[in-house]
Amino acid sequence: MRCPCARQRQERDHPPYRVMADFKPLPKLDRLKELFDYNPDTGLFTRTTAKGNGAKGKVAGCRTRRGYVKLCVDRTAHLAHRLAWLYVTGDDPTQWVIDHANGDPFDNRFCNLRICTNSQNNQNSMKQSNNSSGFKGVYLDTTRNQWRATITTKGVFKHLGRFKTAEEAFDAYCKAAAELHGEFARCA
Repeated sequence: MRCPCARQRQERDHPPYRVMADFKPLPKLDRLKELFDYNPDTGLFTRTTAKGNGAKGKVAGCRTRRGYVKLCVDRTAHLAHRLAWLYVTGDDPTQWVIDHANGDPFDNRFCNLRICTNSQNNQNSMKQSNNSSGFKGVYLDTTRNQWRATITTKGVFKHLGRFKTAEEAFDAYCKAAAELHGEFARCA
């Protein structure tokens, strides 16, 4: 039998779900403002100085494979939405996730950004690319030939029921998402 102290230590060191992320520290705000201007209405960073192949006044950053924008500050790459948060609030959200409310990782307007936990960020995700039902949280239970709705909250998987149609299962998912996830619920 396992020692209860060892189990408590394991839960402390490896919780069942991540409450906060762990990102690298952002540059100092003064240095960021020295190199870039940020427009909170458009979400774009522009260069304040000419550096490398980037001309002064040129839109800065490049798109990653996952659709995010990244900028290099003193030879270190940073995600633009995290830099935008620092630029406007003055706070480095080192242990927090910055979520794109509309789900578009390229849209770095400040009104589209919000601070959250990793779990909340996952709740705001789109349906997975391998989803065959066409609806988030819904899949076909082939053993019973019924549609099943499921949802995950705080690392706990919940069965919402079996339904005759995918639309009925999706309605159940959307109701549960609104109750459990609040403003982070996404039914797309």
